[in-house]
Amino acid sequence: MTRQYGHKWSIQGGVYDGQQLSKNFVVWCEDLQHFGEKQWNRVFKRIEHDIKEAARMGKESWPPSPVAVVEYAADNTDEEGWKMYKAFDRSTAVEDLKKKEERHELGKHQCSNLLDMFK
Repeated sequence: MTRQYGHKWSIQGGVYDGQQLSKNFVVWCEDLQHFGEKQWNRVFKRIEHDIKEAARMGKESWPPSPVAVVEYAADNTDEEGWKMYKAFDRSTAVEDLKKKEERHELGKHQCSNLLDMFK
């Protein structure tokens, strides 16, 4: 964060004074300790985007709060294969019995083909 924001991060308490960590930095660490590499990559990608966008608009960019960082980490819309919907509970699905029978027959046929290879 110091590399991204320089003195803005330092004056908000994100520095190590040689003796101990600042209270603000400890809060950050506690709030964000569960992040993995993917989450941090999302966060820094978003932060870089925000800094560039602020510069383009002629505005100043300040370091985000831990709450904003958690939101950045949860934003996975830029990843391939992301889902816009919640996981569907298959146990509540109404199954097409005709399709199920077709799958069953296809499976029996494929198994018979496999068994024929060993005769």
